[in-house]
Amino acid sequence: MRPAIATILPLLVGSFLQAQEPAPAKLILLAETPAEKILDKYEEGDAIRVQGYVERTHINATGIHFVNFKDNSFECVTFARFLTAFPDAKGPADLYLEKWIEVSGPLENYRGNPQIKITSPDQVTVIDKPTPTEPDTPAPAEDDTADEPGIEEMAAEDKEDDSPESVVPALSTAATPDTPALEEVDGVPAIDWRKYFPSGLKK
Repeated sequence: MRPAIATILPLLVGSFLQAQEPAPAKLILLAETPAEKILDKYEEGDAIRVQGYVERTHINATGIHFVNFKDNSFECVTFARFLTAFPDAKGPADLYLEKWIEVSGPLENYRGNPQIKITSPDQVTVIDKPTPTEPDTPAPAEDDTADEPGIEEMAAEDKEDDSPESVVPALSTAATPDTPALEEVDGVPAIDWRKYFPSGLKK
């Protein structure tokens, strides 16, 4: 009994620890996702990553730093007590103005506006440009068969090639010095075999 417990117990502990691992943060491009859609799509407390261009920053009278992004009301906030964690005691308002940044943290809803509280510089990464959401789609290849005849056109050409006029040359029903005029039956001229066998048919 004890060996069985010793075998099963590590598996149960491993499954429990795996279940406790947080879900990977969801990436949000602020240039493509309005603030109201962020609150509609994600729950408060969800781990998210946002990327955007910092267009404005300011510091209020109590020392709170605000980071505002271009074309989006999403906001990052840092309280004065966390400023000592940043280089040279400079906060986000000084460090990230007019830069592309990626910020990670739990989503908060402050009076109907989404935000992330920045408490450590480890939450922020300066980037060159935002991550594309979709790979570039190659342009469709040109259709080389556009000038080729279609099935209906090919069938019409085959029908013309199989017509009696294209197989057997037209026969003249007019009389010649050597042969009398040929009679027509229902508009179809009779074939003058003498033209093809001038010496006659031999049995």
